[in-house]
Amino acid sequence: MEKAIIFWLDGPPLCCKGVFDATARLWKGKSYYVCTKEINENRAKIASETGKSDGSAEYVMLSQMENPKESGMKFLNEHIDDIHVFNGYMSNSSVYLNELLKINKQAKAVVWAERPCPNVLGKGALYKALYEKIHKFRHSLYAKKLNNKISALLPLGKQGVDAYIDLGWSSDKVFRFLYLPVMNESITPVFNEKKPEKVRFVYLGRFSAGWKGTDILLSACRKLKNSNYTLTMVGGYGDYKEQTLEYIEQNPNLEFGGTWKIDEACDRLSEYDVCIIPSRYEGWNVTVNEALMAGTGCIVTDESVSSEMVSASETGIVVKAGDASSLAEAMDYVMSNTDLVNKWRKNAFDFRPNMTSEACAEYFIEVLRYLFYGAAEKPLPPWIK
Repeated sequence: MEKAIIFWLDGPPLCCKGVFDATARLWKGKSYYVCTKEINENRAKIASETGKSDGSAEYVMLSQMENPKESGMKFLNEHIDDIHVFNGYMSNSSVYLNELLKINKQAKAVVWAERPCPNVLGKGALYKALYEKIHKFRHSLYAKKLNNKISALLPLGKQGVDAYIDLGWSSDKVFRFLYLPVMNESITPVFNEKKPEKVRFVYLGRFSAGWKGTDILLSACRKLKNSNYTLTMVGGYGDYKEQTLEYIEQNPNLEFGGTWKIDEACDRLSEYDVCIIPSRYEGWNVTVNEALMAGTGCIVTDESVSSEMVSASETGIVVKAGDASSLAEAMDYVMSNTDLVNKWRKNAFDFRPNMTSEACAEYFIEVLRYLFYGAAEKPLPPWIK
């Protein structure tokens, strides 16, 4: 029997649930999701899978216990020699990372994390420069503190890997990781028998002018030269909700698609031709995973991080973040070359074995065995092979 895996999480898993559930199924020891908080209200609306398990991983909801910190410490001490996986070193659950490192100098501690993100969107140049400098210094201190104490750091995507190495993390301790939600991984490909008269675009995500770049997408629509398209906007909350709904009312090519449950996303996305991800900045945008699993090509920005999947699979176009003109040009290009819809769909289904929950879980397990069981070669993530 292998050591147990303890996933320390700020809330029930959502964006990472697919890969972690598969890890729990494949791992020969026990697995636990230890959650310090409940899921927030907006995420709960889409998270029909939250709090449920296929029986492979056991939930430990500290937030529902009479004394959460005492219960967390008791659980930590009972599993002090097991493998501990933390979502970040500055999260609510990272208090147990610090306690673990104090108690056990040989702790099997793995941290996965989005790239550090200074919240400077919309700020002036001087504020931005100063804040980014302070932010980078703060994270470099964590690198010095934890580099020789934790077993590995798993940043999301190559952009995350590059960011953490730049902050001072040792490259031999860094392994590329990803978000991967629960998805329908058995959708049958359906190809257009003839070129579509209209391209069915879809946006899925928060209506936000900050990280998500919803305003950039609407600006791109105003710049389009072609009109042979529809665009379904799926979401329903966020700082740009009112402006988005107002623009939908004004543009006959657009429609509001309501809110989808996360475990419905792939089936719904398969009904569209191209998914648009206009992110200004992300840790890892999971809509790319869902769209490609559905066989739907993507127009995605270079700051989504998950754009590396689109590049590796040749299933879309990567544009510069924050550039409405580039996004409009990409949309127009698809409308003028509708044969791309079938081409990208075929490439997505050909790529599917590289991005299933099981394939990515096997990679994660290979990382753990490399770290703790003497496996000879440092593993490579399947979604970039």
